[in-house]
Amino acid sequence: MTDMGAANAAKITRKFLQDNYGNIGMLLYRIHSVKRNSEDNVYEVLCSILPSVGDSERIYYLLKVDISKKIIKDVFMGKQKTKDGKKIIELEKIEIKTSS
Repeated sequence: MTDMGAANAAKITRKFLQDNYGNIGMLLYRIHSVKRNSEDNVYEVLCSILPSVGDSERIYYLLKVDISKKIIKDVFMGKQKTKDGKKIIELEKIEIKTSS
């Protein structure tokens, strides 16, 4: 059975990234995970893109998406790094413009 909430959260995330990077950036777009947050109707989507053709380092995003309101609540951005021989993704919260 498909979780339509997760599918909707992924769709909203894709639109956000496409609005910021255009169609070319979306050719190299990956969703790594989608999971329901502890809040009702909020999903966390972890994804990454190569911001332009020829780049070798992915930019990672974690978006908190409220599917009932069809809005992005929070955005975190970062890169993958190696610490103590393990790959980790370090993310920082960024401000986004909202259309109110």
